[in-house]
Amino acid sequence: MIESDRRLIFSLLGYKLLLIALLLAAGLFFSCSRIVVQEVDIKEPFISYQRPTGNPTVQSIELYTLGEQAIAEQNYRFALMLLQQADVFDPTNVTIKERILHTKLIKAEADSSFYKQVVELGNKYVEADLITPELYRYTARAHIHLEDIERGILLKKLALQIDPDPFHYYDLFFYLARHEERLEFIYLEKALERGWNHPRLIIAIANIYEHRIPLRSKEILEKAYELYHDDQSLVESLLNFYRRFNDWDSFRIIIDDRLSENRSVKEEYLKLYLEHLFAIEDYHRVQEIAHLYRFMSDKNVKRKLFYAAFYSEDYRQTIQRGEDLLLQHELSSDEISLIKIYTGKAYYYLGKVEETVTILSKINDPLLLLGVFQVLSEKERAFELSDFVEGMIDKGLESPIGYFIIALHSLGNNDQQGFDHYLNRALLAEADDKNIWKTLAVILLHQGYDDKAKESLGRYTDSEHEQTLLMGEYYYYIEDDSQAIKYIKKSLELIKEPEPDAFLTLASLYNRNNKHNQEIELMEKAAKIHREDPLILNWLGYTLVAQTDRYDEAKEYLLRAIELNPDRYHIQDSVAWLYYKLNDYDRALYYMKDIIEDGVRDSIVSYHIGMIYLRLDEKERAIEYLEKALQLNNDDEAVAKSREVLASIGE
Repeated sequence: MIESDRRLIFSLLGYKLLLIALLLAAGLFFSCSRIVVQEVDIKEPFISYQRPTGNPTVQSIELYTLGEQAIAEQNYRFALMLLQQADVFDPTNVTIKERILHTKLIKAEADSSFYKQVVELGNKYVEADLITPELYRYTARAHIHLEDIERGILLKKLALQIDPDPFHYYDLFFYLARHEERLEFIYLEKALERGWNHPRLIIAIANIYEHRIPLRSKEILEKAYELYHDDQSLVESLLNFYRRFNDWDSFRIIIDDRLSENRSVKEEYLKLYLEHLFAIEDYHRVQEIAHLYRFMSDKNVKRKLFYAAFYSEDYRQTIQRGEDLLLQHELSSDEISLIKIYTGKAYYYLGKVEETVTILSKINDPLLLLGVFQVLSEKERAFELSDFVEGMIDKGLESPIGYFIIALHSLGNNDQQGFDHYLNRALLAEADDKNIWKTLAVILLHQGYDDKAKESLGRYTDSEHEQTLLMGEYYYYIEDDSQAIKYIKKSLELIKEPEPDAFLTLASLYNRNNKHNQEIELMEKAAKIHREDPLILNWLGYTLVAQTDRYDEAKEYLLRAIELNPDRYHIQDSVAWLYYKLNDYDRALYYMKDIIEDGVRDSIVSYHIGMIYLRLDEKERAIEYLEKALQLNNDDEAVAKSREVLASIGE
């Protein structure tokens, strides 16, 4: 038994020793192989198979596979050696040749000499009639990098004849735009024709058209939306297009469509939708969709839902939402006052007089005064005001608000004597907030009581200049220009060095009434007082450019203005227009560059850019900006001029 065990043990040891020997041999073999590969990698251009066994095609496939693996590991030098050896074994395999060119292009990112190798090898393949779109494209890239643009674009076009891939049509458009400054929209259209299965490509093409032919961009996005209702990126692109071009009717149609079909709408667009509904005063629609906003904490959204309830005459909902808003601690005092005003109105319209009195009589606030004025000056409801006024008196509201309410009540009953009596008492009352007198003055001006308004402003400020200026500013905002000019002009005479804003307001009045001589005279006076104010200098300089030929003086003012404030939008436009008038169109465009990059906001500025491009013989860009002036539509004169120039270009 012991002997047999000994034999078994020796037998097992023998196997183990044999196994160890085999492993050592294998290790030595792989070590040598590794050393050989390393030496080949350093010294030889190819991995050498001295006596390849089997079919050369099979060997080529093996090498190609190893090359692909090396590319995946980003070992491009080793990959290139393997692919080149594979090409030796099977010189008819065009796929290998494509991969060699591609790998050389990757290497060229670190070593630009490889671009020349790609050109030489690619042209060799082309001369040998090895025609594939990828061979053409890889060779084209190298040509273009070496600034042989013509040859590169030719090869790209040849590739498209073989393989009309939409992405490569799109790519060719960009090469032509970048290198030859040609906008070959035919290539974009071909990309679009073949690319409707690729929403991302459609969006990219629409974005290009948006800056040049907006209507075409709109057509593309709307057609794509019909195909891909649930593609979120496409939906966002279409909605953003409508947003940028102020096409809120179309924006609303898309949102309504998606809501009716229970499709998702991002919070950002729901908020914009709410803004639009408010702009068109569709408060009932806001009430219908209010549940969509119930989880939004945005204060502005809650405020709009509150006002929508009021304007749609849902007064109970108004009160509920008002109470919810008043619990928010981040509200300003003005916001709190407004919410109380409308909540008070809601109580009033529900016939709850006591609650109305309670909420509106808590503070002497100018906004409350306006709110009460709006509620209680409805003559058709004047008979209902008695209870309200009595409630105010019972609460001992000895304040400007209380007396003014009673004065309005008297006016509603055609009691002029009562109105004058209580108005005088209002002007003698005390108020915690001096701003109440300014607000009362505005209401008195609105009623035509200029002297009383000035008396009210006397409680607000002792400065006759400030009193007169405030009256002028009121008339300015209601566009009673003759009264506004009268008071603002008088206010400027009452003080030695008026603030810049007073000059600018009066200048805008002169401009609005085509009194350009007075406008220039006024701003020359302002420029002597405020020598370093960029807005004053800009206004004077631009007016001289627009209304006279005093370009040298204008240049002095405008260059100083842009030196003081180089990033201001309208100053850049003024300087650009000066150089346009001086026939220096390149410099004019230079001063517009930031505006063009950041986006044009005004019709007049867009008209100016269009005219500069027109003088530079860039008709397409000129048309783009002249049309944009029409789309922005915020300056009647600029819109009319743009339409006139576009008509002349069309002829």
